[in-house]
Order: sequence, then C-alpha cells, then structure tokens
Amino acid sequence: MGDSFFSLYERPGALWFPEDASDTQQLFYESVAQFATEEMAATETALEARDTGVARQCFQQCAELGVFAAELDESDGGLGFGIVDATLLCEALGRGHSLSVGLMVHQGVGMLPIAGFGSEAQRAHYLPAAAAGECIMAFALTEPHCGSDALALRTSATPNGTDYVLNGAKQFITNGAYAGCFITFARVPEVGITAFLVDRETPGLTIGPEEEKLGQHASSTCSVFYEDVRIPASQVLGEPGQGHRIALNMLNLGRLKLAAASVGKMKQLLPAALAYTQEREAFGHSLADFGMVRDRLARMASQLFVVESAVYRVAGKMEEALAHARQKHGALTGAKRLAVLQDFAFECALVKSLATESLGTFTDDMLQLYGGYGFSEEYPAAKAFRDARVTRLYEGTTEICRLTMMQRLWTEQENILSEAPGDQAGIPGQKALVREILSGYEVTALRQQGITGALMAICERIYAAESALLRKGDTHEATAFFVATSTADNLSDFHRIAGHLGRNDWCGILTESRFPVADTVALRDRLVARLQTGEAL
Repeated sequence: MGDSFFSLYERPGALWFPEDASDTQQLFYESVAQFATEEMAATETALEARDTGVARQCFQQCAELGVFAAELDESDGGLGFGIVDATLLCEALGRGHSLSVGLMVHQGVGMLPIAGFGSEAQRAHYLPAAAAGECIMAFALTEPHCGSDALALRTSATPNGTDYVLNGAKQFITNGAYAGCFITFARVPEVGITAFLVDRETPGLTIGPEEEKLGQHASSTCSVFYEDVRIPASQVLGEPGQGHRIALNMLNLGRLKLAAASVGKMKQLLPAALAYTQEREAFGHSLADFGMVRDRLARMASQLFVVESAVYRVAGKMEEALAHARQKHGALTGAKRLAVLQDFAFECALVKSLATESLGTFTDDMLQLYGGYGFSEEYPAAKAFRDARVTRLYEGTTEICRLTMMQRLWTEQENILSEAPGDQAGIPGQKALVREILSGYEVTALRQQGITGALMAICERIYAAESALLRKGDTHEATAFFVATSTADNLSDFHRIAGHLGRNDWCGILTESRFPVADTVALRDRLVARLQTGEAL
C-alpha cells in the first residue's frame, strides 16, 4: 500500500490539508467553485431538458478556466497540476449540479488515458481540442451484462488487415449525448483487453437514448453500440492487450476525485441545512434547539470534516510518492506516473467508499431535517438525496471498493504483520484487532465468512478518525465527535466479526479496555454551536 496504514508513521503537521493551500491554490479553487455554484446553476433547467447546446457551452466555459488543461503536462499544453491541485479542483466542481460528473469524466478518465498512454500523434490530435472543450471525451467500459465485473466484457475487436472490427455494446456511458470520442475497451482474440479511440462519426457507431435516471438529470448517460466498426491500428491506445492497465489505473484516480467531489457537495449543502433548522420554528423554538436535530447536524459536520481530512491525506501522500519517484528516476512519463499511483489502490478505494457512504447518510439527514419539505422538489434536500445515491455505484460500488481493500490488505499481509500496531492516540487497540483478524484467516476464508464488508468499514472509520486526529488533534469538536461515534460503530462490527468467527476470547478486550466512553452530547452541542457562530470546521 502507498500509505502505511498500520503503523504510526506521521506526526501532527506532517500531512497536507486544505488549510495549507497556497494563495494560488485557493484562488483557483474559489474561481472553479464560483463557476460551479453560480454559472452552472443557471443552466440546470436547460440541461434537465436535455439541451446539448447548453451542455457544450458549459464545457467551453470550464475550459476557459483552465480546468481541462490542469493535469496535462506542460509539453502537452497543460498546466502541470499535481494530485493535490487536482483534488481541490474536483472538490470545487463537486459544488455544482450533476453536469459536474460529465466535466470530471472528460477531464479525468477521458483525457488522462491519452495523456498517459497515447502516442505523440494521438496526444497532438486529441488533447488540444479536449482541453478547449471542443472534443468532449467519454470512457466506454461498462457493458449491459456486467457492471462491477467490468473486465468480463464481451465487446470484441477482431483484427482485419491493418484494422480492427469492433462489435458490442456499452451501457451507462457519461457524456454519451455529446462526446466526440469514446475510449472504448474491447477484447482482442488471443491478445486480451485493448483500448481504442473511437470517434463519434465512425460508421457503425450509434448512440442510444438518454437513460431515465433516479437523479443526476443534468448529466448525459447513454448506451453506445458498435456494429462492424472499423478502427485503424493507429487508434489503439497504449499497447494491445494492456487495456486493463489503463482502465484500472484510471479507476484509482477516479475514486479519489469522486471522494473529493463528495466533500464539495457536503460543503455546499451543510449551510443550507443549518440555516433551515435555525429559521424553522416548532413548539416555540427553532429546530436547531432540539437535541435530535442537533444530533443530525453534528453527524453531518463531523462526517464532512473527517472525510475531507482522509481525502487530502491520501492526495498529499500520493503527491509525496510522485516527488520521491522524480528524485529517483527524473521526469516521469504519464504511464510511469500512474504506475506510482497504483500503490494507492487501497487508499483510493477506501476514501471513495467512505466519502460516498457518508454523502448518502449526509443527504438522508438533510432531507429529514427539512421534514415534509424535504420530500418536496421545491426544496434542495430531495434533489441532493436523489443525486447522491448513484455515487455509491459508479467508479466501483461500495462492495467492490471494500473487496479491493481486502485484497490489497491480504497482498500486503506480511508487511502489515511485521509492523507495530501504531494506533493514533484516541483510537487505542483497533488496528491491532484488524491485524489479528488478518493474521488468523486467509482472505478467501474471510470472504466466505461474509465479514469483508464489516471489516473494511472498520478500516474506513479508523483511517478517517486517524486523519482527523493528525489534522486537528483530539480536542477538536468534529474530530472528537466522530472518534467517539465511530468507535461505537466499530465495537458493534467487531462483536459481529468475533461472533461469526467464534472468537469469544475477544469480548473482554472489546468491551473493557479498547473503547473508552465519551460524552457525545456535550461534544455535539459544542460542534453545533461552532456551526451556528459561523466558525470554520
């Protein structure tokens, strides 16, 4: 793993968090956030009516801000942004409506595979137009018969002279209605999965109608069909048979960026929920005076803070790993850069699962705070709830992310078991228990026992709590509230695991020494008071 999760390897102040942003980073963040919350907001009605012209205009406006050129190398006409800068960028876009998904797909899994694996001719042809928002990119991997098992694809690419002939179908493709190029993954006989650059006007390629979705109505999602689509060998992206490397590398970065966008969305929604509870009265008091309302507000605020802490901890460590690689090897090609980041598959899966599950709880709490009006489309809670639901599905479902985490833990088991437990102050003994479970059972047995989800959820909460503690210490209200409540959740999951594995010898350890009691009511009230006075988390 890229981040040594099981050892106490950092001291407070050694990690990068948003309060460490430079003036330049802050200025860029604010400009993109303003675009997302103001200029994009005015387009939502037209986009929900499927006005593709307005969508293209939004892409061009975003390009003018430098968003699409941000992560490209300067040699490709880009700004050369690092991982932290890109994470800030995606957080800012997350404040917008659901076209933000399309913008991030274009800028991320659309452009970066070409930047990382494309030939000189491919980069020269596609990247300038993509950076200008003129050629919109789509990532065509998912197929109708397989979702989470994405590499079980059936779309075929049969060699025919110097060309390939593609046949098959893709489903749930973001930007489908207006993409100019589809990065398409197909199976080449006796070679394996290969990536192709397929232009929209290529004969035999057709685009299906827009999906009728629960949420995300401002973004385009279509099926794509390939019927005897002839593609020259010059349109192969990377090496034949290496398409799976491109897909998996892109998913890692995509997961981190989606987690960052979830942070942006929570930052956008929390002030509205707080204001509503302060203004709305019941029984002679504002809603914010009631304890159970304050419980929800405190949970929302603490989730936002710890998820943000975890996301930027990962981004900062990835940035640090790239810096070390450059010191050792010199300038990195796009492919080598992605290879370094592959070491963070565990962390990227973790923050994606953590952030999107938290966003789901967050928007559910928000809807509840609005009461009956939360169920009305005239208020922001209903749309936020609908739009948030899909984030737990794409870029790897929560279940797939947790399976990825388990597999990475098993791969690194020898290193993990050789390290000291390394619990951060405030969460004693919990990593040691995870280590004990990993040391006693093979990963296949753990999967068969059906406890992977519970065990990885524990890891997510430990990582989030530790990140927040490293950021602000144990006296910070949002951190202390999350540590206390997540510790109680971990206790429940540890008991479930112990019972299922027949480890009654753990029970005394679990209940007596490793899970200290905290006054979460007092912490809640101090945290809500901080929100009400407008103090930063």
